Amino acid sequence: MAINPDYKNYSSDDLEDVISNIDKERFPQRYNDAVTELHTRTIEKPQTVNNTAKNDEYVPNEVPIL
Repeated sequence: MAINPDYKNYSSDDLEDVISNIDKERFPQRYNDAVTELHTRTIEKPQTVNNTAKNDEYVPNEVPIL
């Protein structure tokens, strides 16, 4: 019996690599688990717009990208 990887311990880059290279037909559950883990991370940590002050300019708060 094969042991499924614990994708919670993988970096996001590693998960993207797994998703791109896994044999989806042979390992459909592993593929779904990797996609689900990566999706969960993107929901928990939304991307933000990072504005950097130049010459003491006003910089608004970071705004989530939806």
